Amino acid sequence: IANYNPLRDQYGTITILKQQGELANSFSIGVALVDGMYAGPLLLLYKLLGLPRMNDFFLNIIAIATICKIWLLLFALKHLLDTYAPFSLWKNTAAFGSFLGLPIFYYSFYDYGMAHLNSGLFATLFTLAFITWLRRPEKQYSLLLGISAGLMILTRWQNAIFVLLVIPPLLYQLFSCAKRKRLKFLKSCGTVLLTAVAMGALQCAVFYKQFGDAFLMPQG
Repeated sequence: IANYNPLRDQYGTITILKQQGELANSFSIGVALVDGMYAGPLLLLYKLLGLPRMNDFFLNIIAIATICKIWLLLFALKHLLDTYAPFSLWKNTAAFGSFLGLPIFYYSFYDYGMAHLNSGLFATLFTLAFITWLRRPEKQYSLLLGISAGLMILTRWQNAIFVLLVIPPLLYQLFSCAKRKRLKFLKSCGTVLLTAVAMGALQCAVFYKQFGDAFLMPQG
């Protein structure tokens, strides 16, 4: 992956130059937010040391991180399959096959500057977090579910439609539990919602700063 970095060619296609001379990105901030958490401190240290070829260093960091994300996605898929088929001999094949059979494979090894790999990873982590939260709707799992939902939406705002999939099991869980537990369950739901909305507000703030409209979707 490190031998070819399409990121260099993508810079000109994912940005918008405003009349005021400001550079605006029409894509969601999730990828930059995640990559900036580890690349930012490393780039700062690299700059402080005065080392050359900083752009190449940045691209190599992203390439190495992409490999790590691929393995993390495969591990998460396997863990998800373990939940439903713990004794299946085919779960490893199914996890790897689902990766190979989706566009994520292409965007992981060629256009890995796009959001597809991160989107697939966070969607899988969101699913795992939701399953865990349904079984144990405690505060820490509520926060984890809200954060994973927020990251999934920040990576690609279209991913918000995945949240609709949790409504049926959510309603079933609400009305199947004892009445004395419903209030606690609703409070847990509120924690998840507030956490996800707080993270989504980051994207709205960026859109407002760039385009003057917090709810503008520049990609349509």
